[in-house]
Amino acid sequence: RRRIKKDNATVHQKVGRHECCVVVLKAVGFEDDGETWAMQKAWMQRLADARSVLASVAVRVGVQVPPLPQGCFNPYASGIIRTSQAPAIPNSRFEQQQAVKDELTQLKRKRDQAVRNAPPVPLNSKVYWLAHLGKLEDALKEATAKTGAVDEDDAAVALATYGPQIAAMMAPKNQSFASREEKELTELRKAKVYTKTLIRVEFPNKIVVQMEFRPMDTIGHVREQLSLSLSPGTLEASASWYLYDTPPRRMLDLK
Repeated sequence: RRRIKKDNATVHQKVGRHECCVVVLKAVGFEDDGETWAMQKAWMQRLADARSVLASVAVRVGVQVPPLPQGCFNPYASGIIRTSQAPAIPNSRFEQQQAVKDELTQLKRKRDQAVRNAPPVPLNSKVYWLAHLGKLEDALKEATAKTGAVDEDDAAVALATYGPQIAAMMAPKNQSFASREEKELTELRKAKVYTKTLIRVEFPNKIVVQMEFRPMDTIGHVREQLSLSLSPGTLEASASWYLYDTPPRRMLDLK
């Protein structure tokens, strides 16, 4: 509760004897209480708005505006207070993050460009009876041994089973913090870029056809090449045949 005595000489000289000043007092919430002007409840926003209007008028008439008392709430001034003792992130950290993002973008662009520009590969078609079919890992090693595209270590990495992955998860790890981009960059630096892939297609009669394709070749291209391996009678009897993977059974999009 705030009160201003009317009989105070200074208040009367500066405020009370001027009708416009009394209007302002009433506007901000003061009420005539006989010997005093009393404010039953202070509205901070109303007081701040009134001071802002009076300050703008004072500037126009050339009167110096006194500053707000220390510790007084000012809704027009920034009052951000740090509640955490953690230090601000240095600029070097931001620069490091930006460098990681730039390198990651560049490596992805180079990888995609190498895959898109991969030269055509020979089909090297082979036909197997499912019961006598060897392991896919052996077939990949045989294919890479002829072309020299990748070595046996790369083939082992490409066809790694879940066992090594589980062992890697169980092994002790470095607990130092790394962002998602930093982890992705580390993996991308180690990753190989393959320009061909080995595909095996099993037909309902247990015949398996094995061919080599580029990573960017579509399923439609694979189907077209497989059609060349089928007899005219088979194509005529199964004009709408399609490719799918399983389980679960999922029809592959030709695009």
